Amino acid sequence: MKKEIIIQSASIEEKILKNCQALVLAFFPGSSVIIQVADNASAGREDEQEKIVLKIEKTKGDLESLESLQSAELVQPVFQISCKSNGYLYTKEISAPVDKGLTLPGKEPLPQILVKRAMAEFLSVFTGQNNPWGILTGVRPGKLVTKMVELGYNQESQYKILKDYYLLSPSKIRLLQEVNRRQMPLIRHFRDNKNLVAVYVAIPFCPSRCFYCSFPSQSLTSHHRDLLSAYLRVLRQEIKYTAEVLKTKGLKVDSIYIGGGTPTVLNHKDLEGLLSTVIEEIPALEVTEFTVEAGRPDTIDKGKLYLLKQYGVNRLSINPQTMQEKTLKKIGRTHGIEEFRLKYWEARNLSDWVINIDLIIGLPGEGQREILDSIAKVLELRPDNLTVHALALKRGSQAWENNYIHNAGQNWDKIQDVSQEMIFAAGYVPYYLYRQKNIVGNLENVGYCLPGKECRYNIVMIEEICSVIGLGAGAGSKILNMNNMLHENIYNPADVKLYIDRFSEVREHRKFSLI
Repeated sequence: MKKEIIIQSASIEEKILKNCQALVLAFFPGSSVIIQVADNASAGREDEQEKIVLKIEKTKGDLESLESLQSAELVQPVFQISCKSNGYLYTKEISAPVDKGLTLPGKEPLPQILVKRAMAEFLSVFTGQNNPWGILTGVRPGKLVTKMVELGYNQESQYKILKDYYLLSPSKIRLLQEVNRRQMPLIRHFRDNKNLVAVYVAIPFCPSRCFYCSFPSQSLTSHHRDLLSAYLRVLRQEIKYTAEVLKTKGLKVDSIYIGGGTPTVLNHKDLEGLLSTVIEEIPALEVTEFTVEAGRPDTIDKGKLYLLKQYGVNRLSINPQTMQEKTLKKIGRTHGIEEFRLKYWEARNLSDWVINIDLIIGLPGEGQREILDSIAKVLELRPDNLTVHALALKRGSQAWENNYIHNAGQNWDKIQDVSQEMIFAAGYVPYYLYRQKNIVGNLENVGYCLPGKECRYNIVMIEEICSVIGLGAGAGSKILNMNNMLHENIYNPADVKLYIDRFSEVREHRKFSLI
């Protein structure tokens, strides 16, 4: 039964309570959260949902005086938290840490951090759930470590802050520090070379729609083939126009990523037309990282692989998502395991490009045995990169519409730890990490690589260290001001027909954003 969580307080600001919503949902996935700044028991619909009342009050200390840890006098706040559910009442008093003179790395104000910390500590005891990410619910937890490095904190100080204030587990802290260690040379490189950007090109078409997919992609039926032709004509115009603006501004492209959808769903003629436009128009470096997603093995053939090699593609992603035949059928894949292996070796034997393989934890019917078996089978292939995603339920996907529950009866944290041990033992290292809402087990997505095989595009996209120019329907651009590191987000229309019809607006917005 869906739960309704009511957060009540008479002593804590509503905006702070609202920022606790994502944290509460990490303990009660799929529930709804209501904020009440006064004790009003009339809220909620007990006839339709199980109601849980979570009440938090500050009993000691002044949160308003804790905007930083630099104040002359700091009083350690104490919170009284209670939770009432099905007639059962549990109450706990929780003290918050206060270390005078400390500079915290995140954008969240200290009072909000301390309230969330108290809430997380309480809910962990109340629910019996171990939340290894503590109070962190955002996409990019690694930015905290990057900021601490810039503040001059050593690894011991980083560890203390992440553990005491953000409640991260030791394993997640070590994971973030290892990822940051591999990223810092590239981060410093982009800080020293502010004329570098990345380009993303979207092909929002697939041979069919997967169970978990919410991307604005079209299944390539006969009806949509006419739409595809029109789309590619407009996309090539956007590439050419954007390239002109980049040249005028003296910007160079460090990495190009063609994603989707499934770019290799294009026929040979269309694929060559796209690749030639990219190579001829975009002002790239002499050695540019050039990635193409060939995510669906059933869209790959030798002719397309030769084209990709001919036009300088040096990174390829071939993604089975699982090595379990039964699961492939459940999630709507139209290829088998042997076809995946065949296409992988065709690609491997053709070029020395870096090959990535994606796997997903939390697919229907899969527990520890199936997941570890898939990882073992992929490691036998020795890909250059292995990205392990924890399934995130997204609006618009078949999984969301079917109310799929992906965390029943599994110790996902343990599964993730054992998976990582296998991957580390095989010689891979973590090089980028991000998280999502409604993610299985409240875990994370991790990109692993053989040393020296990191994907620069993935790092700059997640860590936001240069501008990323998104081209095509549904593509997002992140225009970064390298002086203050603030950015502007710009999104093209997700609907393919709308993107085509409104291309003149897209073009003008692009010109304005890069001025």
